[in-house]
Formats: sequence, structure tokens, C-alpha cells
Amino acid sequence: MPNSVGHFGIQGIASHALFGRVDPRWVMTGCILPDVPWIAQRITGALAPAADPYTMRLYFVGQASLLGTVVLCGAVAALARKPRRIFLLLAFNSLLHLLLDACQTKWGNGINLFAPLSWETLNFGLFWPEQWPSYLLTAGGVAYVVWAGRRKLWAPFDWTARRWWICVLLIGCYVALPALWQSSAYAADVHDARVLKEHRLGEPVAFDREEVVLEDSKPRLRGWNRELYDGGSALPRRDATVSVRGTLTAPDRIRISEIHEHAGASRDYGSVAGLAVLGLALAIGVVRSRNLEPEATSNNP
Repeated sequence: MPNSVGHFGIQGIASHALFGRVDPRWVMTGCILPDVPWIAQRITGALAPAADPYTMRLYFVGQASLLGTVVLCGAVAALARKPRRIFLLLAFNSLLHLLLDACQTKWGNGINLFAPLSWETLNFGLFWPEQWPSYLLTAGGVAYVVWAGRRKLWAPFDWTARRWWICVLLIGCYVALPALWQSSAYAADVHDARVLKEHRLGEPVAFDREEVVLEDSKPRLRGWNRELYDGGSALPRRDATVSVRGTLTAPDRIRISEIHEHAGASRDYGSVAGLAVLGLALAIGVVRSRNLEPEATSNNP
């Protein structure tokens, strides 16, 4: 999937074309919301390394679905002064984010538009993260941030805490619902979870952007399930990030039919930069809006 900055540009243009004059921070927030589950997955994995990786994966896949993200959009929009308009803006950007993610090639991964009714994973596979469309999207995102920074990115932020109870209720739904969907996601073999966990030999498997590590000078593929797999001579004999397709031939071995080596962690840098810019802009905007409230109250008759 494109980095966070890569979403800002094209989604910002589409948002302003459809919604007119809107605070770019709401647009950027809508660009980030679909990635919240994957950020939470990294944090959870770091804080609870003993947690079952299959349970975690299926939980966050459900949370990252369109329905799960729309629930989060409702929670965030409840804090806006015009909640209906902002909800539509956030939901629009979440859908656009997911469709944009589906354009990038991701073996064994993709988006779930219709979960929990259908766990079919959608991926158009138009370009890899290292190809020119990804860099073009990132450049457009940088231009959008510069444009927004010269206007309203650091201004007081239009929000309210009056509907906090709606926000809390919807966040509760956002946290609880994916747990109810895990069994159906497992039965549908989302991300090959069932094949990998039950060691269904002879079945096709795929991994998206996983690490190659050296174990006794021999390369192993570390899957999202934390298992190490022997990929034979197909794996590079050095630390690397790869996507692979193949067949599970043993509990710890994959016969690799296709492999793609990715170019480092440049995507992560773009995502961190996007989160940092948005977090700083929101924080400054909220503080400034709170500072203006006493003045506004004193000026009212």
C-alpha cells in the first residue's frame, strides 16, 4: 500500500473537488484511518510478543475492512461540529484509501470491501511499491502538505467534545466487532491463515513484504505468523524484504514459484512522516481552538 503521504495528494484533490472548502486536516485524517489497525498490530506485537499471531492477524484484518473503518469514521466524526458532513468526508477518503491500496501489488494480501459478508480479498496488482506510481503519489502528497501548510494546517481546529459519548460508543463497536468475525475470516482462509496454521501441505500460499533472515548462514522467510520457512535457493542469502508465492510442502518449507525483493524501508519513512505531520497539525489546532474559546465566550453578550 502507498505510504501515508502518498495518500494525501490524490485524496486531497478528490476531496476538495467533491466537498469544496474543507479543513485539510479532516481530509488527512480520513487518509490515515484505514491504517489504524495495522499501526495497532505493530504496537500489540511489540508489547505482547507471546500473543497468538493468527488471532491478531484475523482480528486486525476485520478491523481494517471497509465496515470496520466506517465505524471508526463515525467515532471521529462525532467530535466534529458538522458531524454528518465530516462523516461523509472521512468515509469517502477511507474507501478511496482502500481502493488505492488495492492498486499496489500485494501477494497474499489485499482489501476486504464486503466483510463480514464476504472475505474475498481484492487486489488489482497494478504496480509494486518501488515503481514510479508510488513515487508520483508521494510527490503529490508532499505538494498537498505544502499547500495545506500555507493555509489552514496550523490554524485553530474546528472540533467539539459535546458528543464524546457517541465517540466512545462507536469506538467500543470498532474494538468489539472484529472479534465476532474471526471465525468466519479463518474459515475463509484469509491471508492463508488456515493453510498455515493447520499445515495443509500442497496448498498455495503467499506472503506480502516479509523478512528474510539468516539462520546458521541459511536464509529463512519469517512469515507474519512468526514461523520460519525454508525457501530453498529462491531466497536471497542476506537480510531482505520480499514477497513470495509458492506451495506449502512441509510445515516449515515453501516451494517458491515467484519472488519479488522490495527496496528497503522507504515506505515506512513516508508513513511515519505523514503521521507526524498530521499529529502535529491536529495537536496545534486543538490547543489553539481551546485558547480561543474563552475569548469567544467573553465577547458574547
